Amino acid sequence: MFWQVSGSKTLGFQRLGNALPSFPLLFAYLIAALSAATVVVEGELKSGSLITATHALECGRTVFAVPGRAGDPRAAGPHRLLREGAVLTETAADILSELGWGEAPAVPAPDLPPEQARVHAALSTPATLDDLRGATGLALPDLQTALVMLQLMGLAEEIGGRWARR
Repeated sequence: MFWQVSGSKTLGFQRLGNALPSFPLLFAYLIAALSAATVVVEGELKSGSLITATHALECGRTVFAVPGRAGDPRAAGPHRLLREGAVLTETAADILSELGWGEAPAVPAPDLPPEQARVHAALSTPATLDDLRGATGLALPDLQTALVMLQLMGLAEEIGGRWARR
């Protein structure tokens, strides 16, 4: 079977011999050829996900893979793709950035009291308490209170001694 994608983003195929692919294989070809990229989240080594990813590579499309738990047979496919050069991805922002489609839509900031809003704004990158004190000008007790309130609202989290936005 021969597939061709033209500049007008149309898809054509020509039968080579009498063999026609099964519907799932035909579907994998179509998905791969018509998509800007393919994202594989789960898939065993011999799965439809990997067939689609293989066809996407043949069509010159970007293939993304989300890593899974080591030893899980459903993560074997994405792990193999990562070893073979697929783009590691964990969030939609990773995909949008790689494809050059801009930033992920920003989540509107909630209406916060002034001290909490200053701390939330300062959490653009993970920061220690000292970093946040310098960035916000708040006294340590006020800073800690604001952080706990943000954490209770699900807007901040502490990871390894650093605070970050959620």
